[in-house]
Amino acid sequence: MKDYAFIRNITSYLLHGVSEYIIEKLHISKTDVFQHGLSAEELDNISSLVNQNLEGRASLGQFINEMLYKVQMTQQELADKAGFSKAYISHLINGRTNPPKYKLIRIAFAMKLTIEETNKLLKIRGFSFNTSLKDKIIVACMDLEIYDLIKVEEALNIVADANESLYD
Repeated sequence: MKDYAFIRNITSYLLHGVSEYIIEKLHISKTDVFQHGLSAEELDNISSLVNQNLEGRASLGQFINEMLYKVQMTQQELADKAGFSKAYISHLINGRTNPPKYKLIRIAFAMKLTIEETNKLLKIRGFSFNTSLKDKIIVACMDLEIYDLIKVEEALNIVADANESLYD
């Protein structure tokens, strides 16, 4: 019984190997032979696009560390100003948590980032400012260099009766 399984495995390996060899020597794609799967060209194109999108793109942790260095702030100071624990900031930097948009915006306010820097921070996680009243108020506060989170919260609650918060 054991010999039969061994022979079956060898036969399967040889058949697979022969078909791979034939495909390679005839310069045809597996898609043409098997009528499914990505062609080599399609796979190369996908890989190329993915690599282009990843080049020059810092991780969230790298970006936060760069900004902390730029503004001469420690992780503890950032945590205190943004209303988070130091452990949470550490988890962000080490990639152990994926924060929602408005937690990132609180971090941006705590570090007094510009709108452009905040856009970069948001983009790393796939977010952006939109045309909502909440985002318009946030952008206005940044534009006016109002970085105090209490004042930003007040603006979110009062301006145009938005009744919004960064703490949702």
